[in-house]
This record gives sequence, C-alpha cells and structure tokens, in this order.
Amino acid sequence: MDRDTSEQLLSGLPRLMLILFFPLLLVSFRAALLITRRTLKPVKEMTGMAQKISSANLSQRLPVTGTGDELDTLASTFNDLFSRLKADFDRGRQFTSNVSHELKTPLAVILGHANLIRRWGKNDSAQLEKSIDALITESHSMEAIITNMLLLSRLEDGVEKLSMTAVPVKPLLNRLADDTRAWSPATVFAFDGVPDMTAVSAEEELLYEAFTIIVSNSIKFTPPPAHIAVEVRREGPLAVITFTDNGPGIEPEILPHVFERFYRGDPSHNRNAGGSGLGLAVAKVIMDVMHGGISAGNAPGYGAVLALTLPAVHESA
Repeated sequence: MDRDTSEQLLSGLPRLMLILFFPLLLVSFRAALLITRRTLKPVKEMTGMAQKISSANLSQRLPVTGTGDELDTLASTFNDLFSRLKADFDRGRQFTSNVSHELKTPLAVILGHANLIRRWGKNDSAQLEKSIDALITESHSMEAIITNMLLLSRLEDGVEKLSMTAVPVKPLLNRLADDTRAWSPATVFAFDGVPDMTAVSAEEELLYEAFTIIVSNSIKFTPPPAHIAVEVRREGPLAVITFTDNGPGIEPEILPHVFERFYRGDPSHNRNAGGSGLGLAVAKVIMDVMHGGISAGNAPGYGAVLALTLPAVHESA
C-alpha cells in the first residue's frame, strides 16, 4: 500500500467512525432502555401494589417473583411488615369492639336505674337505695375497664417509663396483704415459702399491680374465706413467684385462654362475677414489659396456681 493510499484511509477514518457511531449509539440506547424497563418493571409493579394497600385491605401483598434477588427480598420484607400491621389492626379492631360491648352493659344498667330513681326513687327509699348501689357498682366496673385499657395502652405503646430496680418480694407481699384486708378482711395469706431476702429485678409498682390482679382474681372466684399461699423458688437465674388459692381451679379447656382479653369462656370474664375481663391480660402485659413471664395452672387436688417469673437479684436462705 503506497503512501497516498494510506493517507486517504487515515483521512477518511474519522468520517467512517462518525458514520458508525450514531447507529451504535442508537442501538446501545435502545438496548439500555429495554434492559432498564425490564429491570424496573417489578419495581413499578411493587409501587403500584403498595399504593393500593391501606388499612382497609392490609391482606394485599407485593408480588414476589421467586427469583431470590434483591427485589424479592425487599418485597418479602414489606409483606412481613404488612402482616404484622394487619395483625395489629385486627387486634385493635377486636379490642375496640370488645370494649364497646363491655361499656355498653354498665351504661344500660346506669340508665335503667336512673330512670327508676326518676319515677319512684323520691317516694320509695328502698328502691332509691338499691338503685344508688347499682349505680356505684356499675360506675366502678366502668372505671376498672377504662383504667385497665389505659394501662394496657401505655404499656404496649412504650409510654409507661419503667424504673427497673431490685425489689424485695417479702415486703411487697406484706403490703399486698395489708391492703387486701382493707376490702377483704377474711382472706388468709401464707408467706412461709418466701425467703426474707428474696429480691427480683422489676418495676415495683407494676409488680405490685400484677400481685393485686392475681389476688383479686383468686378472691372473686374462691368461696370465702379465700386462702392464698405464696412461694418463691429459684430456677437458675430466675425467681418464680407462685400464688396458690383454695378455689375451684381453672377448667383445662380454659387454661390456654386465661390471659386473653375479654375471653368469654372463662367465668372470670363474666360481669356477674365482678370481673372486667382485662385483669389477667394486664398482668401478662406487665410481666412482658418487665422481661418476665406468667403462667396459669391448677394445684394437685384443688385451687388455681398463677406463677410469675422474673430475674432474681439476690436470695438468702
């Protein structure tokens, strides 16, 4: 190849490259656009589905292709989140429905007795006294429901600030016995199985509330006089505080449900027995937030047994 030919080829090379560049650029652009669209298609589908999901249809889920890529992982994570949100919403709706039903009954009773007082209370002292007693009883029932609702809400939402300290068990039980005798003087307590120096890691007032709920529950459903024995034993790093009463115990088919809110199968959730249906549910939440546990069972032969488990701080024989 001579010098002139080489120079001509070199001089025409930029033009040739320019001619080839634009088609290659167009092909590359279209290929990139196609790849981008195919890549972003699942994201677009996920976005569209996510925009349709609301509190009214939390059962909807984002599409999962099954490829196991990052988008599938993201979709699965969001689906798990939606499942938890749905469970929370369902629980909230059920709770609101139950509370509405529980408050409806005492309000109806209060309204009924208010009408009786209006009609005959002025001239019938017996009816007046009866109606006033009913009004006070139902007001206390409503107060208990509302108080327990607020406590549950504060505990579950983390609003209640905990001050975890080493709480001596025996003095707290003595306080419980003194306070209980003020409204149930016939109740008999036995603390022989509680070592004097036993202490647990807990928030003192919340632990006392859990104690009060358990004792109140035993007294309500035990023929008087109620006998309540409390024992504490160590299980490794934990202290187990058991309350055993001399009542009829808990039916085996009821045991799995005793800590459910407003559970209807348990006589303890019957308004005629004086329970709001929230007591043991509150006790369970209290123990949960204090990183403890609670369980229910029956003693051999007779009586219900409620056991609280908390980290032990110190115990001496």
